[in-house]
Amino acid sequence: MFDTEGFKTNYDLVYRDLFTSWVREGNKRESVRFFNEEYRITEEGILCGEKPVDTVGGILILRYLSKNVEGNLHNVWMPYRELKDGSNFARYIKDKIEDVIAKEFTGRVLSLKERLNALGGIEYPHDSRPDLSIVIYAFPDIPVISVFWDRDDEFPASFQFFYDRSAQNLLDMESLAVLLHYIHKKIT
Repeated sequence: MFDTEGFKTNYDLVYRDLFTSWVREGNKRESVRFFNEEYRITEEGILCGEKPVDTVGGILILRYLSKNVEGNLHNVWMPYRELKDGSNFARYIKDKIEDVIAKEFTGRVLSLKERLNALGGIEYPHDSRPDLSIVIYAFPDIPVISVFWDRDDEFPASFQFFYDRSAQNLLDMESLAVLLHYIHKKIT
């Protein structure tokens, strides 16, 4: 099924190892929704239609499935840094993901909205009345709210992701950080 020839990155090897373990352990889950699309888990790999999942997406799906926990949303939204042990990747997320998105989409709210909607995003009411607030369901029980305030006369543009408090029970903290990076790469 997999060999080490042709693997470009360590991610490829991690995906191969996770997938091999998944199949060997006899897991019977046949599909999962990931960013509002149905992915099938087969002995040959993880597919959306006939197209194989990308490596990082495959790792996220397998890590999600391996938790095997049902999540109940708490409707308590928090930035990554406020989740338990969230400080470990908080600076990276702020500097390399959220600030980069804010800069990329300054003055381009509609473009950001289109890109988030392409991931299955839907508008979500937010108390602070930002220029854009969209929720994306990375997995059925792991929503991510994307909030964007465009620049004005006093402040530069600002972007922030929010997780439901339950997310830390459904994916490990590293995977939650990678999920935000994954969204970033999909929209920029």
